[in-house]
Amino acid sequence: MTPADLRANNIPFSNVESDFADQLSSSNSPPEDRRSGLDQPRVRTDLHWTFASRSLFQNTELWIAFDPVTRHSYRFGVEEHWLIGQMRGKATLRQLCERFACHFPGKEFSIAELQAFCQGLRVRQLLCSTSIADWRKYSLHGGHIRNMLNPSNWVSWRARGLNLDPLLAWLAPRCGWLFSPLAVRFWSLVCLATLVVVLLDFPRLNVQTSGWNWLDQPTLYGSLFVVFLLTRALHELGHAIVCKRFGVRCPDLGAFIVLGAPCVYCDVTESWRLPAPWQRAAVAAAGMYVELIVAALASLVWLATVDGMVNIVALQTMLICSVSTLLININPLMRFDGYYILSDLTNEANLRTRADEACLRELYRWLIGQVAVESKPRLLPALRRRWMIAFSAGGWFYRASLTLIIATVLVALYESWNLAWLGKFLAVAVLITWWGVPMFRLTLNLIRTARHVGRSLRLLLIFTAIAIAASIAPIPNRKFAAGWVQPRQASGLFAPANGQLVRIAARDGQSVAANEVVFQIQDYRTQLVALSLDGAVRQSLAQLKSAQLSRYFKPIDVPTLENSAQSLQNQLEHARNSVQRLTLTAATSGRLLAMPATQQPATDQPASLPQTWTDASQLGRAVAQGTMLGAICSDDAIAVVPLDNSMLASVAAGTEVRMRVLAMGDRVFHSRVESVVQLADLDTAWRLLSTQVPQVGGATNSSASTAGTNTVRTEAGFAAIISLPDEQHALPGSRLQAAFVLPSHTGFQIASHWCHENLRWLAD
Repeated sequence: MTPADLRANNIPFSNVESDFADQLSSSNSPPEDRRSGLDQPRVRTDLHWTFASRSLFQNTELWIAFDPVTRHSYRFGVEEHWLIGQMRGKATLRQLCERFACHFPGKEFSIAELQAFCQGLRVRQLLCSTSIADWRKYSLHGGHIRNMLNPSNWVSWRARGLNLDPLLAWLAPRCGWLFSPLAVRFWSLVCLATLVVVLLDFPRLNVQTSGWNWLDQPTLYGSLFVVFLLTRALHELGHAIVCKRFGVRCPDLGAFIVLGAPCVYCDVTESWRLPAPWQRAAVAAAGMYVELIVAALASLVWLATVDGMVNIVALQTMLICSVSTLLININPLMRFDGYYILSDLTNEANLRTRADEACLRELYRWLIGQVAVESKPRLLPALRRRWMIAFSAGGWFYRASLTLIIATVLVALYESWNLAWLGKFLAVAVLITWWGVPMFRLTLNLIRTARHVGRSLRLLLIFTAIAIAASIAPIPNRKFAAGWVQPRQASGLFAPANGQLVRIAARDGQSVAANEVVFQIQDYRTQLVALSLDGAVRQSLAQLKSAQLSRYFKPIDVPTLENSAQSLQNQLEHARNSVQRLTLTAATSGRLLAMPATQQPATDQPASLPQTWTDASQLGRAVAQGTMLGAICSDDAIAVVPLDNSMLASVAAGTEVRMRVLAMGDRVFHSRVESVVQLADLDTAWRLLSTQVPQVGGATNSSASTAGTNTVRTEAGFAAIISLPDEQHALPGSRLQAAFVLPSHTGFQIASHWCHENLRWLAD
């Protein structure tokens, strides 16, 4: 490649992709560069230089310069490093060009290109245009002010902590065995074996996690917070120890606060001084390695213990370490460990910045047909350019999704604490700082560039087309709600009085005929009342008969005796009916559904209670009046989904709905709304069963194993009745999630509806 090709393609001197490629000009330098005072440039002498080996995507050698003031790292090629070594404040630009041509025969460049390169060094404060003391003061104070004024930092703060470098110098040699190659292989096998054992006990894990047993008490919030901080500290300590083992300084360990949630961070910026990419990748992976070890140990404790505080703390530790490692830290689309590992392996110090620049160039080229004036294009291989564009697009999409999820979770979380205003404020702050400000800046840059190159009309037409397409494009409309399953027809079996269960004539799920005996309760008080009334009636009838025979011999008030006997007869009939009601029979033919035995046992009863009232061990149990022992249900079932006011206007008979019964896994089936009725007209026993009754084990456990994961809206006044397919044999009381498929609407309709709902002058 000739020197002319180097200048035309805007490639740095060493023909590698450095951090200063965008500063080179392919033609004349700007007038302000000629008056910049860079005739005899002098590079700062406090920079730390490290020779880097070849990277994953580059076959040329690099030099890494570390700035101890700003703690930033910059990459240079071999020729650039030699040229910087000649900048001692004694040679002019022309002399530097002549020396370069003599030292590297066949390679030359113009003074304008060298001046642009020096301009890039000055912008990054690598030239001695100011004193080191003044620059240090400017960086330490002015930099903090700029960070505070940056809207992107309004929801997150970083507080510098302790300098643990002396402690790490003592600790790193003593923990070397944990990070040796043999130890890494050993703990990798342990983590894999532990994962297999945990998956074998997955039903227990599913019950504890889906039932929120590890976070259902106020005392567990504190333990979760402590576990989170300790595991974060161990994670960052792993980074620091490995960094120190490679001979690189770790200046401070501090706190990082995001949306009020504290976290621990460790400054390992100087790891970029390490020459080999695998060393820098090892520093980035050390935190996840330590977390996986902690997760494996916590999993062993969880497997070896029964339910209790130790078991719950072990479960919390296992979940935090494994989930944070697999879903967050290893993800390269965010600036966490996975991102830095990828950045180290590719030897790209600013991977996201480079990828975003490549993506923005394509965006500028598509919107206005030209890249930004201040951003000079860098020559990249076609495959790498596409890869970086895809990486940037994936990162933007992931961050957009994560931002919406975080905003939604914040609103829901603070609403549960009766602080809805604070949750909405934080959600708006997240959306504005993480998306509103960057999009506003991008729009301004696009408009400025379009005006400069005379493409404003093109940009306006494209924006107009995008706005029209977004306004008229159909958007799927879904309304989500929770409900329960109940039989279409049912009659409950309630205890008529306080008594004792003495007979169980049918089993749970058994088909029974009309008037067939199901339960029998014994109430000695009711029976004694019936017996005493029977004796009183007999005595009253005898007195009445005697009075009727002797009324001709002496005056006797026979009508009064007759009324008294009739009253006693009516009381006896009522008492006999009460005794007869103690035998519970099926009102109609159907299938028996036994209710959970939720009463507290007597002191002489065992602590573990069976699941339902049809269990044989329930014989002899005390039953309170009004207790629902079971129900006779029809074979066909329906789904009942309460509707709030916003859904009532759009959900009607015939609306398509997709449902998932929680007790039946992840299968989704389709149906339609039969009718919309008042919730007060329905039997509320099934609603209470689906929201209040705790169920553990047994046949009915499947419907309640997810207790606490969904809230059925019981304050709604109306409910949608949905028929279930015949093959869906869901237990009555099982919870379900429903998604009503409504007609699609457009962005214009959404905006119009919001305006009518929120703008007073339109609402009036």
